[in-house]
Amino acid sequence: MKTFSIVQALILSMVLSPPCSYAADQQCGDLNNSGGAPLSSDALLLLKYAVGQPVSVSCPAPPAAGVKTSARNEFLTINTTDTTVATLDVTFPAAGNAVVMFEAEVKASDINQFVLCSLLEGVTQLDAFDFDPGDNDTRFDLQQSHHSTIPVTEGPHTYHLVCLTKPGDSAAVDTYDAKLVIMYFPGSL
Repeated sequence: MKTFSIVQALILSMVLSPPCSYAADQQCGDLNNSGGAPLSSDALLLLKYAVGQPVSVSCPAPPAAGVKTSARNEFLTINTTDTTVATLDVTFPAAGNAVVMFEAEVKASDINQFVLCSLLEGVTQLDAFDFDPGDNDTRFDLQQSHHSTIPVTEGPHTYHLVCLTKPGDSAAVDTYDAKLVIMYFPGSL
């Protein structure tokens, strides 16, 4: 009868056990689903599983992708001072990536205007963009949108979209139905 060393048993268990992961580069080590780092109790479960003892092993479920939308800002005037157009609080369940989208209908009051916008988390600028608000015909006739892809960390975050008209513009720009949308993805391709 051949005996196995602990090292041989662990290697055999890794080869024979089914994969338990939710990302190709991240193996599940928390087999008893305790929520912490892998411990000796996880190793013992793996060893028992590898030699055929009836034990229950499980990997925690991966974080789910999700979408969150800010409240729509019904009507807002943007002038040459910073104006918060939309704010969104979100709590990410784990590190990952997010696509942050801004959309609004805009109405120019002058033909040579530009709107400058910044996506902020606290005082940190994550993205900046500008757009032409359209013609001066008293109608909300231009739908503007912009998206940014940003890495995110686990926990609560607050995002602000702050806009102003180009310095030197004398007229304001009106916005209607402005909002921020965040799409969260727990991993990357």
